[in-house]
Amino acid sequence: MSSARFQQILFICFTSCLLIIGGYTLFPVIFKKFILAENAEYIEQVIIETKFKLLTRFAIACGLYPITCFITWKLSGLRNQVYRFSCCLLIAGSMIIGFIIRYNYLKKLFRQLGPAEYLRGNFGKLIRTGFPVRSFHFEYSIVAGLIAGLVLCVIIFRIWPDKTPPDLLDEE
Repeated sequence: MSSARFQQILFICFTSCLLIIGGYTLFPVIFKKFILAENAEYIEQVIIETKFKLLTRFAIACGLYPITCFITWKLSGLRNQVYRFSCCLLIAGSMIIGFIIRYNYLKKLFRQLGPAEYLRGNFGKLIRTGFPVRSFHFEYSIVAGLIAGLVLCVIIFRIWPDKTPPDLLDEE
């Protein structure tokens, strides 16, 4: 294996690890900001194991981003830096769109639930209706956006494999 190839793989692994760590630190912020702020009374509390599983899957979904970019570059045969950067932006945009679609779907679902209702059980205890946190699945929507971005980039950039991008500073 050549030195340049080894450095490239090392960079991708390092970036993936950074994004996994970022996913671990970012998930609680996203969870509190987007979900708990609006729908605190609807959400069922979960045990620590479930929250850890959600956190781990979200972090791994974020860590797959550089690996997906690299795979897309290889599948499309991209050598130009502008196309590579465009490819990364397109994949990141697809991930964000997947997250936004899931978020809007959950907002609609919470609106349909209405205010939290309390029911009387058989023994007179109050039973609160809610929505389990473990079924939010933001990480799956991010991975779906990642795969959609990969497919979209391969389709788009396979059409122009040998063309150079237009030079924006070049005047005719």
